[in-house]
Amino acid sequence: RCRRLTPVDWRQIIGALCLLPAIALLRGIMNYLSAYMLAWVSQHVVMDLRNVVFSKLTSLSMDFHNHSSSGDVLIRINGDTNMLNSALSLGLNDLVKEPATLLAVFCTLFWVDPYLTLFSVIFLPMCVVPTKLLGEKIRKASRHGVSAAGNINSVIVECFSNMRIVKAFNLERQQMNEFEKSSKLINRMGMRMQQHKSLLNPIIEVFSAMGISVMIVFVMLTHGDVATLVTFATSLTLLFTPIKKIGGIHLYFSQTAIGVERMGEILAMKASVDDNVNGPKVEGFHDKLVLHNITFSYDGKTMVLDGVTFDIPRGSRIGLAGESGSGKSSLINLLFRFYDPWGGTILVDSQNLRDVNLESYRQQLALVSQDTLLFNVSIAENIAYGRPGATRDEVIAAAKSARAHDFIMAQPNGYDTQIGERGIRLSGGQRQRLAIARAFVRDAPILVLDEATASLDAKTEMEVQEDIERLGRPCRR
Repeated sequence: RCRRLTPVDWRQIIGALCLLPAIALLRGIMNYLSAYMLAWVSQHVVMDLRNVVFSKLTSLSMDFHNHSSSGDVLIRINGDTNMLNSALSLGLNDLVKEPATLLAVFCTLFWVDPYLTLFSVIFLPMCVVPTKLLGEKIRKASRHGVSAAGNINSVIVECFSNMRIVKAFNLERQQMNEFEKSSKLINRMGMRMQQHKSLLNPIIEVFSAMGISVMIVFVMLTHGDVATLVTFATSLTLLFTPIKKIGGIHLYFSQTAIGVERMGEILAMKASVDDNVNGPKVEGFHDKLVLHNITFSYDGKTMVLDGVTFDIPRGSRIGLAGESGSGKSSLINLLFRFYDPWGGTILVDSQNLRDVNLESYRQQLALVSQDTLLFNVSIAENIAYGRPGATRDEVIAAAKSARAHDFIMAQPNGYDTQIGERGIRLSGGQRQRLAIARAFVRDAPILVLDEATASLDAKTEMEVQEDIERLGRPCRR
């Protein structure tokens, strides 16, 4: 007998067509929002940490930077924070979701059969112990990998910063050997970490299978209900899935822990030269800078300076010259308070240098070092670093006083010419003149010259010396 078809209303058709897509759309929106918000949190956490680490590194005293490699500093700023970013991106979602899943499944098992549930959980420690051991092995491999990454970064920075020397002395093969050595260590540590990560799932699956098998035997011996056994076995299988994911999170975080520890070490460091931020500001020298009976040593054994005493009146131009190792750089380090003397005192208008605001003090000095250091920006920006906010006219005036204006105007873009990293596109004398212009634009009461004209030809050196004398006498500040 034919069944009569129930008439279908158009609203039912629209509802049937829209229900599943609406559910899928809602699920997709929720997944998108969840992934986006978790990514937003992790990215902002890492960004803030990176900024904090960079700020901390720049605030540390020169003794830290003199003992740190550039590769290690790069790893601390980028590598350690990127490790944390990877862990948060891969594990933060599961860290929230899987414990909740684990608790829900466990409550379901306990509701089905509390005694059988308590019997089954004895196998959980069998999963926790190997996870803990594998995490320790990954942590150890990660530590070696981070160290190797720092070494390889140092090789890269040193090689390309000194490429003229590398090529002049045929050091390409030697540099390549150093690079390959660190690269192989990184590869070996990476494979070791992957090996330990890959062992986790098989170990947990074996223990979970053992637990289910023992449970089946237990139910058979106690003549338990087959339906309960099937339900319980199925739920128990679901229980070990979040356990595996939580174990994976532990391994990711074990790998990341090294970066977090290194960041913690940096953030816990104290600058050896303590800036008295709330101390009196030095608005300008009114009298003189006094060094009285100064003694200083880098290692605590060999005295570099011993019993040094002299005065620096306001408006002085200080030129340091002497044999290598005679203490010129050490004296400059003390004048700029990159280090504190071991003995004796430095007085600024009768105030102890340790008591005044360090930033305001350094604004009263300008330095031209024999080691010319420039930045990978334009010529005008390099000169203006001497006094942020300097106008273009002030920059040009400083360049003219340093006898740099003519060669600057001969550049393709004049003062806007990019000079490359460390000023590599300029000659040694041109770089030196830019450094002198940078000191001139600062217009500081005290100008410190560390063999500043050594790279200049005789005629330019004489002209620059005349300008130094002229700039020193009026001393506008």
